[in-house]
Amino acid sequence: LALVRCGLALFEDQAGKIDWAQENIGRTTHAIFQSMGTQRLALVATSKGVIAGLDLRTGKTIWRQILPEDEYVSELISHSKAIVSLGTAQRKTGIACVVRVWSPHGALLWDVIIEGNSGGTRPVGVLAESAVVVAWGDSIVAFQWLSGQQLWRWRASQSFHEPVELLELVLSPSQTDGTAQTLLAYGSQSQEVGQKPLVVHASVSLSSGEALASGTLAGKDQPSDQMAMSLDKRALFCLSADGQKLLLHQPDGELRSLPLPLEGQHLKGLAPKMLRISLPKMFVLSFSPQLSLILKLVDGSKLEVLRLVKNVPHSIAHASSREGKALLALASEHADGLSLEVLQIGEDGTHGEWSGPEILRGPSAEHGAVSAAWLNSYTRKDGSFGHRLLITSQDHSLELLQASRDGGRAAWAREEALASIEEAQMLPLPSMVVEQDSSTPFFGFAFTGMLEGLQRRLALADAGRAAAAAAAGSTQEAVAAVADAYGTRQVMIVRTEASKMFGVHSSTGKVLWSYFFPSLDVDAPPPSLVKHFICATGHSQEVHVVLQDGLRWRLVTLQPFSGKLLSERVGPGKLLHVAKLPFVNGEAASGSDAMLMLVDDTLGVFIHPDTSAARSLFASQLEVVFFYIIGLTEITGYGLTSSTSDTVAKAAVRWKMQLPEGGKLQTATFPHDAAVHAPVRVKGDRNVLHKYINRNLLAVGMAFDGDASLIEPYVQLLLIDSVSGRLLHSTQHSGCSGPVRLLLGEHWIIYTYWNPAAHQHLLTAAEFYTNSTVSDDVLSLVLSGPLDYTLHENMFDSFSAPPPHVIAQTYAFATSISAMGSTLTKAGVTPKQVLIATAAGELLSMEKRLFDPRRPMVHPSKMSQPDREEGLVPYAPTLGAIPPLATISHRHQVARVSTIVCAPTVLESTSLALAFGLDLFVTRVAPAREFDRLNEDFNFVALVAATSFLIFATIASGWYSSRRDLVKAWR
Repeated sequence: LALVRCGLALFEDQAGKIDWAQENIGRTTHAIFQSMGTQRLALVATSKGVIAGLDLRTGKTIWRQILPEDEYVSELISHSKAIVSLGTAQRKTGIACVVRVWSPHGALLWDVIIEGNSGGTRPVGVLAESAVVVAWGDSIVAFQWLSGQQLWRWRASQSFHEPVELLELVLSPSQTDGTAQTLLAYGSQSQEVGQKPLVVHASVSLSSGEALASGTLAGKDQPSDQMAMSLDKRALFCLSADGQKLLLHQPDGELRSLPLPLEGQHLKGLAPKMLRISLPKMFVLSFSPQLSLILKLVDGSKLEVLRLVKNVPHSIAHASSREGKALLALASEHADGLSLEVLQIGEDGTHGEWSGPEILRGPSAEHGAVSAAWLNSYTRKDGSFGHRLLITSQDHSLELLQASRDGGRAAWAREEALASIEEAQMLPLPSMVVEQDSSTPFFGFAFTGMLEGLQRRLALADAGRAAAAAAAGSTQEAVAAVADAYGTRQVMIVRTEASKMFGVHSSTGKVLWSYFFPSLDVDAPPPSLVKHFICATGHSQEVHVVLQDGLRWRLVTLQPFSGKLLSERVGPGKLLHVAKLPFVNGEAASGSDAMLMLVDDTLGVFIHPDTSAARSLFASQLEVVFFYIIGLTEITGYGLTSSTSDTVAKAAVRWKMQLPEGGKLQTATFPHDAAVHAPVRVKGDRNVLHKYINRNLLAVGMAFDGDASLIEPYVQLLLIDSVSGRLLHSTQHSGCSGPVRLLLGEHWIIYTYWNPAAHQHLLTAAEFYTNSTVSDDVLSLVLSGPLDYTLHENMFDSFSAPPPHVIAQTYAFATSISAMGSTLTKAGVTPKQVLIATAAGELLSMEKRLFDPRRPMVHPSKMSQPDREEGLVPYAPTLGAIPPLATISHRHQVARVSTIVCAPTVLESTSLALAFGLDLFVTRVAPAREFDRLNEDFNFVALVAATSFLIFATIASGWYSSRRDLVKAWR
């Protein structure tokens, strides 16, 4: 028994009941298909640096591997026993090539880094029977297939004197037995100033890495870096630098220039892009998302137009059939939906007719146009060909479309725009409408909670634990889009980088609605979402979304619970700043509780709603409106002046603050709608400290790397009043580096950084207090009564208020921090907890008193009684190991968290927390336990039974009492 140690644990029913997580992968950039027995996978690489295996039947993630944040995959190569990913990563010495080999189940077998800057080109690779060969920069490197051991390395400098960039690498078939024996590499060679680049080629032995032949291919036209190989690897197609000619190289060794047939197709002067598609004697040129040209090489010396696709959004994909034929697929958007046409091409370039257009799905305005497509061809049981099309759209969604004889259908879809969330806000769902007399008490709001509790109890009693778990899962899926009694059911209004807005249920993670914003211009990229605001109009809520669509801005109003489009406003110019002003427009009962201010690049100011009453109200408050814009090297503050033009007002520069160049900036502000419970802090000796509460406070954290002009790197923190531009506080940590993470509270700040010398992650906590003429004891504060903040002497003045008194302490933290947040409650009474997202994917909830800069630097046994009563913790230079019970993400691993958002509920004890980045995670946080509600395992059956018994006993006793009185009266 002496060896038994106490442990911390969670009950089984405590995890997963009030939280949920969603794994995302991001926008798909590369995809290949692979079959393992009965399982068919789509292996994808994304713009977020993720490699994943998706089940083709359901779209669910079978496995996922997250690469370092600065690594991006440029090519995926499939093999029956493994998958090879080629990518690039930013390192201190420059850009490096990263080669990774994965098992079909997603396990990393080996990886290797090839140093050397390639000048911005991508690595290319081929697979041999026993080697993985990669071309990067001016080198070709071969690795052993099983272990990753380097076999040999050939450098182009051995054969060429000028710098060379290798762009294509193929296995050249032998002239005798047809097996691959040599490597054929193509690239471009830079020349002296005034000379045009040359196309170079080299033949390298696969077994030894020795150069068998090399040379340059000179032609009349200057080549570009856009190349593509034919499917038989015997012809190289290279686009000229002006994009008007094709440079063709065949085994005869000559580089011929063939004019592109652009003039007859009215394409003269347009700049094409050659797609990396390997076809027999064919290649594809893309001019825009709505214009592509498919060309065919005839008799080795003439180009013919196979097909011109124009005036329709489309994407082109290719695949190979088991019979050795190449398949070229054209997926195009029409008025009746997305259609698929397939062309079968023989090894000699012969082909038949395009298959008839097959509608895969109807018009889909919620996803936008198709950005990329990948074709998966298979053989049906009757011997005919079947096709699956994996597409990604402008909104980053990933869909699998299944073609069949009865018509196409969407097998599944993934909303990958949720992997690129920029901002999220929470709004309570509307309450259930119940008709009842307002003059009598009504407790119907609690009926749903009692009903759910009874259902859980009955399920547990009837079918045991397994049936209860299944019932709980089905109940959670069927949670209605209405508010509950505690306010934990809310809709998360999410703005993403993919020009798409979402409404997500906070209890289940179900997408209630989504809205994609296409551009108003044809053949233009989607607009960027600048900001979104939630405003109340009368008895309803509205979401205002501000977009920048080219050279004009748009303001779109949506219904927050259904995503329905309510109105849209368009204006000229580019926006510099958008803000929500707390000016109540009370001209009607349906007036808005806020006003939107939009500032364009000419410093003209617009408002919404733009009515006469709103303009009068805005003009009366013109002198108290200030805003700021953060640039790369400066922060500029603006005020407003009256305007004589069409705009409501003009913005004028009030102050500027120059920032040091080369720093990585991070900013933080305190939410304007967050509740502050008390303006003072009561100490253990009953004295008070007056908090410095400034809702216009801006925290700026900067990390500077050391260079030749700096002795050492450093981290600097600035506290700026955004109205007056005054620098209130500045501190510098020498010898430290980023990344810097900031969290600003009502009168405190917490920020983290890295100390290379101590090899520690440091966390600094600071609190701000101010001197006051008000009495500093509780009794005097009570006797003096509340302050009248309508008087000018009691108002906070950003221009004349003295700077705060800052108290700070620094601690060592156990791991790297990716984001921080703080709990918010309805009245701000509940003690705060700091939510910390670690780089390992954990979400922690730690008490704010651990980050109290007033922690006494004494031994616990020597603490004073006032400090004990105040609840202070003795100072320690480190916060120690992470307590297991502090991890609120439990079994979930939330990848790359960038932001933590908290929202209050009806309960003062509970706060909703949303962590988003690559993944999403939502949970409830109760810093002081749930002191104002019943537990989840409360016995509702016993409550109902006891209440029913008391009601019956009351009625029965009343009847018995009246009966007894009646009998006594007759006597």
